Amino acid sequence: MSAYTVSRLALDAGVSVHIVRDYLLRGLLRPVACTPGGYGLFDDAALQRL
Repeated sequence: MSAYTVSRLALDAGVSVHIVRDYLLRGLLRPVACTPGGYGLFDDAALQRL
């Protein structure tokens, strides 16, 4: 399983960070884990969803 930050997820999906954040606000994406610093981490399923 790959772990993506918001910026890496956006880059790999070919969308802007704003799109990823919009999906988060709408509940269409959820992080599978968080870093100690509080950053959300996403999996391959999130990449496919975008």
